[in-house]
Amino acid sequence: ETASTATLRLFSTTIETPMAATAFFGHFFLGIGPGIAFFLAVIAPKSFVVLLSFFSAFYWLLVLLVTSALFRGFVPLPSSQPSYAGALLAAVAIEEAARAGVWQMHKRTLSVLQGMSSSSGHSFTKLDELYLALGWGYGHAAVHVLFMFASLLPLTAGHGTAYSTACPQMSIFTVAALNSLGLGASLVALCVIAMEAWGRRSSLGAAYAPMVHAGAALLTIGSFRPGGCTAAVAAQLALGLVNIWYAASIAWKQGSSSSSSSSGANAATHSHSLGGSAGAQPMGLLPGDSSSSGVAGGSWIAASDGGGTPAGQEAPAAIVSPRAGPPASLRSRQT
Repeated sequence: ETASTATLRLFSTTIETPMAATAFFGHFFLGIGPGIAFFLAVIAPKSFVVLLSFFSAFYWLLVLLVTSALFRGFVPLPSSQPSYAGALLAAVAIEEAARAGVWQMHKRTLSVLQGMSSSSGHSFTKLDELYLALGWGYGHAAVHVLFMFASLLPLTAGHGTAYSTACPQMSIFTVAALNSLGLGASLVALCVIAMEAWGRRSSLGAAYAPMVHAGAALLTIGSFRPGGCTAAVAAQLALGLVNIWYAASIAWKQGSSSSSSSSGANAATHSHSLGGSAGAQPMGLLPGDSSSSGVAGGSWIAASDGGGTPAGQEAPAAIVSPRAGPPASLRSRQT
């Protein structure tokens, strides 16, 4: 009988007890629930970002599989904190090198989408670029959570729980859930921060992501110190909140600049268009949330699906209402 079969049998026989169900679903919603809620609220309304998130998850799955294959020749590691720290730093270095590959794919995607939006007469804003970076980061975080925490969930359905001698305050599953929550939030935010910094060629901003990623990984070693899990988990969650705030501030600035530039474009369109059609919203090429079109101001991803005249183009005479009379150009010819 294989280990996976034994685990499934253990899960199927013990999940029926109330305490096992409470432990399973409690840890599930603690470690994975916020990520699912974020996906449904932010990413799911943008179909292109959803597809990008799935592709990102597949890419990072391959990266983690390659990383595990490389470390296969070095296990078991010596039971010491320096050896664990070295392994974590090596894994972070591999992932940051893979993030450089993500940046190259991100640039290629931006080039294609900007060309398509220009040919169709629609705007592709900085906020749209951050949406794409968010998709890349969410796929990275999702694979990490599945690797580091979801694989432990079947074990929570047992008749008891597991504690380490160094951390009697919390069970191993609770520590893993909270660490996955904090690290996942950091990975999503760090991708947005890194893409934005590389886009404006900021060496300081580009160095922020690998440094914080390494720090977040090393925080997990704190659980091996006697009584250190409480402080380490709290620091991991706090670091995730700080990174979220940093990424949100970037999105806020980009959204404000996109909104102001779109307002100016709409005003110019209103003064130059014919037949009163200047106020029409541009049609988005990608399915998006119509409620966000006011924020993005004609954004290529966040634009509404309604029809209209692209900014900078005059309305054709065929769509002018008969009640308004002939266009001004035709009236001048008639007179």
